[in-house]
Amino acid sequence: MKRRISILLAAVMLLCMISGCGNKFDPDENAVYIKKDGSVIAYSVEEFNESYYDEVELTDYINEQIDTFTAENEGEIKLQKFSVDEEGYARMVIKYDSVETYSSFNGVVLYAGSVASAIAEGYDFDIDFSAIDNGESADASSASGDTSGDSVKDMLDSNCVITGEDILVKVAGSVSYVSATGSKAVAKDQVRASSESGLTYIIYN
Repeated sequence: MKRRISILLAAVMLLCMISGCGNKFDPDENAVYIKKDGSVIAYSVEEFNESYYDEVELTDYINEQIDTFTAENEGEIKLQKFSVDEEGYARMVIKYDSVETYSSFNGVVLYAGSVASAIAEGYDFDIDFSAIDNGESADASSASGDTSGDSVKDMLDSNCVITGEDILVKVAGSVSYVSATGSKAVAKDQVRASSESGLTYIIYN
């Protein structure tokens, strides 16, 4: 389970033990927004059935986890928002200074950079890609224009995001290709990534 979700679950469980209880991008699902400066805004949405909670105590617990990590590792992490609504959904927004910090804190794969840099770091582009026409929504498996990995590897200066999560990914540009792994483009700058067949590759400009 992803670390940020574990924090949410642990925070609520901890509070229950204490209390005795059982632009605008504002997604209603787990998501990451990779910004132009390389920072990452992570959105977590989890449903809880507990009747009692204290946002202050939960926020303190999350900040403790962040402080513990940053004391032992490089990188900056800031909790920007945490709330639990009346319907029992906990929503958390955390800003990471880089994809490297995000990956390390959450224990997942997230790369952002050029195609050339991704190749240099050893990412395998020997997979099929599907073109995303004019930013229109489409399943990667059925998007028009099957494209080989060799063709994508020639796009050395194009931007690339690679993730190993089942998560909504927003990029600072227009998506042009997505690896044909069951992922789905849901907007010109957003892809719902699927880990069903491994890593999801998103190419954009």
